[in-house]
Amino acid sequence: MADKALTPILTAVASSPPALRLNSWKEIAAYLKCSPRTVRRWERQEGLPVRRHLHRKKETVYGFSDAIDAWLETRKKSQSAADGREPPTSGPSPGLAESSKDRIPSERPLLIAVLPFTNLTDNSAGNSFANVLTSEIISALGQRSPERLRVIAFTTAAHYQDSRMSIQQIGQELGVDFVVEGGVRRFGLRVRVTARLISARDQAQVWADSFEIRLPPLFTLQQGLARQLVGALFGKLCLPLRHKPARGTAHIP
Repeated sequence: MADKALTPILTAVASSPPALRLNSWKEIAAYLKCSPRTVRRWERQEGLPVRRHLHRKKETVYGFSDAIDAWLETRKKSQSAADGREPPTSGPSPGLAESSKDRIPSERPLLIAVLPFTNLTDNSAGNSFANVLTSEIISALGQRSPERLRVIAFTTAAHYQDSRMSIQQIGQELGVDFVVEGGVRRFGLRVRVTARLISARDQAQVWADSFEIRLPPLFTLQQGLARQLVGALFGKLCLPLRHKPARGTAHIP
């Protein structure tokens, strides 16, 4: 029964032209006509959509041309606005209010999927931590404003861990408006989390940020990171935030 319900969605995804997969920093740099060093800086500072696949002893990076193209258009538009020039009328919008008001009916809630965060630390314990953090983010998002925002369950989102599908393809399969993805890296007692909010329709990056924390007492770290990330997401999504103070929650400075 479930397979029959998914058939038209999978057919629509299969009929769309596949994105070009770029399988290294050098290939991404060649596509963007710049140096690998510049690509790494853009990924770190400006949210260039680069994905990571973890192997036993090392990690590889890859990206999709359509996601990179959407990021470039958003970057150009942001630079035009910063320079005081009239932004181009075509291409994805960097802001949620401008990009979604004509395509998301106001009478229905936003639909969002949080993909499993990538473990960027070379140890297996990081995988469990990243999955718990993802689950905490999903729970925190779902509790804040259920009448305005619906979140795909973790058990469903987990199927897309290490997926080679583009954000647009995942969005089509899940029927969501936005996708959250990110990574987790540990430096001794410090943990850094990066997150990106992406429009599923055109793969435009709407928001990106990073959060860093020193390891707090057990069981509170993921909750602290999740709550602060959710607060930032709600601010970008222009949704009312109902504060629910929790005892023992870690604070990210």
